Amino acid sequence: MSTMSLGTISSSTGLISGIDYETLVTNLMKLASTRKTLLSNATDKLTEKKTAYTKIQANLATLQYSTNSLGKSSLFESANVTSSNASVIKLAANGSPTTGTYKFVAVQEAQAGQVQSGSYSSSTSTVGSGTLTFRFGDTVAKTASLSSLNGGVGITKGSIRITDRSGASADVDLSNVQTLNDVLTAINNNTTIDVTAAIEGDHITLTDNTGETKSNLIVKDIKSGSTASSLGLAGINVATSTADGSDLISLSKNTSLSDLNDGMGVAVNTALADFSYTLRDGTTGTIDLSPATTTGSGNSAVTTVDADTTLGDVVDRINAANSSKLSASISSDGKRIVITDLTSGSGDFKLTELSGSTVLQDLGLNKTSEEGVITGDRIIGGANSVLLSSLNGGAGLGDLGQLKITNRSGEKATVDLSGAETLDDVASLINNAGLGVSASINDPGTGLKITDTTGTDARNLIIADGDDGLKTATALGITANVAANSVTGGDLKLQVVGVSTNLSSLNGGAGVAKSSFSITDSKGSKTTIDLSGNAVSTIGDVINLINLKATGVTASINSTGDGIQLVDKAGGSSTLSVKEGSGTTAEDLHLTGFPTTKTVNGTSTQVIDGAVTQSVTIDSTDTLDALVTKINKLGAGVTASVNNDGGGYRLVLESDNTGAASKLVVNSTGSGLSFSTLVDAQDAILKYSVSGASSMKTVTSSSNTFSGVVEGLDVTIASASTSAVTGTVTEDYSNLQTAVKSFVSYYNSYLDTMSGYTTYNSTTTGTANATDLLLGDSTAFLIESRLSNLVSGRFTNTQGDLQGLANVGISFDQSTGQLTFDSTVLESALDSNSSAVENFFTNSITGFSAKFSDMIDSLSESDSSLISTKISGLEDTVSTNTAKMTAMQKSLDAQETRLYTQMYHLETTISSLQKNLKALDSISWITDSKSSSSS
Repeated sequence: MSTMSLGTISSSTGLISGIDYETLVTNLMKLASTRKTLLSNATDKLTEKKTAYTKIQANLATLQYSTNSLGKSSLFESANVTSSNASVIKLAANGSPTTGTYKFVAVQEAQAGQVQSGSYSSSTSTVGSGTLTFRFGDTVAKTASLSSLNGGVGITKGSIRITDRSGASADVDLSNVQTLNDVLTAINNNTTIDVTAAIEGDHITLTDNTGETKSNLIVKDIKSGSTASSLGLAGINVATSTADGSDLISLSKNTSLSDLNDGMGVAVNTALADFSYTLRDGTTGTIDLSPATTTGSGNSAVTTVDADTTLGDVVDRINAANSSKLSASISSDGKRIVITDLTSGSGDFKLTELSGSTVLQDLGLNKTSEEGVITGDRIIGGANSVLLSSLNGGAGLGDLGQLKITNRSGEKATVDLSGAETLDDVASLINNAGLGVSASINDPGTGLKITDTTGTDARNLIIADGDDGLKTATALGITANVAANSVTGGDLKLQVVGVSTNLSSLNGGAGVAKSSFSITDSKGSKTTIDLSGNAVSTIGDVINLINLKATGVTASINSTGDGIQLVDKAGGSSTLSVKEGSGTTAEDLHLTGFPTTKTVNGTSTQVIDGAVTQSVTIDSTDTLDALVTKINKLGAGVTASVNNDGGGYRLVLESDNTGAASKLVVNSTGSGLSFSTLVDAQDAILKYSVSGASSMKTVTSSSNTFSGVVEGLDVTIASASTSAVTGTVTEDYSNLQTAVKSFVSYYNSYLDTMSGYTTYNSTTTGTANATDLLLGDSTAFLIESRLSNLVSGRFTNTQGDLQGLANVGISFDQSTGQLTFDSTVLESALDSNSSAVENFFTNSITGFSAKFSDMIDSLSESDSSLISTKISGLEDTVSTNTAKMTAMQKSLDAQETRLYTQMYHLETTISSLQKNLKALDSISWITDSKSSSSS
């Protein structure tokens, strides 16, 4: 208190007494505050110690982080990856590739499908009104996969030797072929021999073009190979210019159901029985191609589904249903199933689909029996052709009859197509009619093209129905009466989406996102369909999941065979709708459109059609530029552009993705647009071998990058080449070196901080970080000693001779306690025994990282650690002292108030006394007035 302010007095010095009260009270309070001051100084010291331990704790936390890093096995899994020719093969580590040398051959780059239109004078030329449709997938000239040949056995890839009739021989390398067309290309591109290979029916035909007779036309396997045998060409040794191989297309018990029906598969009902049978003797039964068996009960119940996946599974299932009365087998021609009723009686033998199943149709068995035998339709496509049953969206063309053809010279012929089962059968029957008219696949690959080869133009080329009831020419889309040499047939609408279609192949290879979407039926019932947590890989899996979960909606393949359709069966008044979830699943399945009203099974109902075929209406005023805008606006995975190739302007469509699945099929009706293939869609092909392997493996990818082919490596084809590229993988310990350097640095940083607090320094001025604040402190001593003992000590139970940090290049200076790192020592230890070094650092029990982490936990990190306990104790003491000082201050404040009060009372007392003295001084002796005057 700087002044005395009591009553009416306000002065640091007594007005009456002249005493310096402020100085007096201040000095008295200094004496009284001595104990509080000492306690405050002690508390400040404790706070500085707490700050010091907090900094040490932070250092140790950083140090522990660095030692934890040393315990990661990934430090020992890094690799240096090099390519001997990065312009052909690029290599990058994506994990922990095994060290060694690899060989790669970039056989083929992935390509996106491209088509181009005919030529126009400018990009603003109009193309005429009509409709343009495009989709991804196969054409009607679909080539059988190599794996489906020979009853699902496939072919052996290698080399074959062909000798033409001039005597010239060539070894044809077929080790990289992916399709039968690749086989034909390899043979036809060989310039040493003059032989042409083609597919006719279900076999390969070889034609010698030399015109010579010096040698037979011969095909042999090389050495002990079997490639020619597997292609049906072994044993050809003929003195003719043409030789046919044996059939490559046949069914066997090994044939996968997914290969049937041109790869569309068989729609097995996964919840209910698929079909029933009634035998001639009245016996009935049902057959379930995916029976479920439940074992256990309650929460421990486990349901197992035994789904048939091969043709053999189906045949065996039928035979097991009633083995003495019912028999199933593969036909002698290897193209169909035959089911025989072994009983006798007056009844009819029939098979009936159940619960809306289409399995009998898919197996070609939805037919009537003849004398107790049902002979199925052909269910496997041709070597280079599709089944007629795969056309019209999978519904087939119905029974075919006769065509009437008149060529341009006026000659006529009737062609009977009643026995045709593939589109190639149709073409062969027309070509063999002897009329000078040939049938082939049209340019878009969607149907037939009929060409007059007579060389005359006296009459129109006429193609008409030969049987009005069957309308065969109409069904085939080739009716014509034109003054032209060719007729391009219409789109026969090949089914391109079936139950076996892989989701990854949809949208030109972009696939389908594995997330969720919801379906709301016409009564407002909402069902969430989640693909992310289910084993869903095909369109059939999606259909089964929807039918299992959604009670008011039925899913199936649409009538055009190019997507899923959702049919409302709830019968409500609301709108059937599909709403996207967190991803793009519904959009990728093309199910986000508005429903339309269709008649299904005689009932008008709402249908959402997920057709993958895109359609563009071309107005009469539309130019090439306008079409580009319309197509690109669809966002359908296709990019349109106009290209001037020097010969004119062309509309170019290119898939946004590469790979065989990006093949574009484009069809135009009404307008003048016509399209041809500019670039074939194809997968990338890579051959590779691992160190020491005697042969190379062949793999394909929709992109030029192969992940997982060699574990831990991404292999990217930069350009195709026949030359092998060497890839080398060596160990890379640079991350380990960095981690060790970090540990040494952080340890020394911790030591510098600790030393600043524990080293005696007579010149210190009391600054917390530069004093001997913790000198003699038992906790600091324990931290220093335990860590120094750890880094300088020995480690037991480790591999090899590594027993201390010095063995891995980390040296401990006894005089300073500092660590130093010699990378050459670590490199030597790694070269000698890298697994021992890894174990030294990473062993979860005896390893350096584990031990260091445990040590720091005990010293610093856990709530009961040495530092945490110390800091907690310091905080408690500081808190107690603070409370004491608060109480002391309160007492001192009261004492100071009392002193000033006493000073005030003293001053007032003195003042009172002075007043009394003045009063006394004014008193005079009282005398007699008279006496006074007389005197």
